[in-house]
Amino acid sequence: MRLSMLFLMLASVSATANEYQSITHLSHTDLDEELGGGKSTSLQTVYYFDKKKTLGPLNEFAFINTVNNVSAGFDDFEHGTSFNVGGEVFFDQWRVAGSYTNSEADFSDGSNTMVSIGYFFQPNLLIGLEHSRSEYSYDGYRIDDVFFPGGSDSESTTYLTLKYEHDLNGNDYIGVMVEAESDFDQVFASTKYFSHLGDEQYLSVGVSISDHKDFKPFVALDGTYYFNQRTSLHAQVAQDTDSDLTSTSIGGKLFINDNWAVAAGYRSNEVERFDGSQVYVKNANAVTLNVTAQY
Repeated sequence: MRLSMLFLMLASVSATANEYQSITHLSHTDLDEELGGGKSTSLQTVYYFDKKKTLGPLNEFAFINTVNNVSAGFDDFEHGTSFNVGGEVFFDQWRVAGSYTNSEADFSDGSNTMVSIGYFFQPNLLIGLEHSRSEYSYDGYRIDDVFFPGGSDSESTTYLTLKYEHDLNGNDYIGVMVEAESDFDQVFASTKYFSHLGDEQYLSVGVSISDHKDFKPFVALDGTYYFNQRTSLHAQVAQDTDSDLTSTSIGGKLFINDNWAVAAGYRSNEVERFDGSQVYVKNANAVTLNVTAQY
């Protein structure tokens, strides 16, 4: 009898360990000195008003979120800081969301306000509109004997958005997301395939494309292999087809228990620089360390 009760208690603990209401990320990135170097630290957190269930791996959740939430974050980078707040509300078949970001840098300040409304035409199909307005100001500066005055400006953009999740066996799915400017000058599309391979192994593969009418597409391919629910390896390759520049990254994540995880990643980016006479390519390598808390 005691053994049966102990088994039921352990099963209950295991089930609740895979449900979370808050997720917090603390990350630090160090860019190498070849391009002048730089360090940044980011703290991002989101609180859900109901529990979210994992799909097996402790950091994999449903492709389309349907749980009310609030979020906040702070970034401290080499030449300034920024903070953001946001949230999502779901009622009947509607989704309403909003966010605000404010940044202050050495020579410029800026803010962005976003509001979004969407409708679930089916439980797995969300279509909506998103409107974003950015305002920024910049200080005057001098190069040699020439002075460039400061000023301010603003920009507003409206997007059509779509999210669709096609469920397969069990928790397996194919997810599609599309965002397009109202005049379709710029379109972003991504897809994700998530699959349980067997035992404790899982696989996630994604492709994303960003296309602007004045430039060639930017394409990225990424994948994550889960050795078990707590341990994973991630890799990504991205190509800017307009400039033929590439970006590659690799990293790993380990949950040391059901609530805490550590991660590390390395990214190598090719970037263009102009020295006054010609354009040349240099590598910008970055190392990122991350700590995650989920409760």
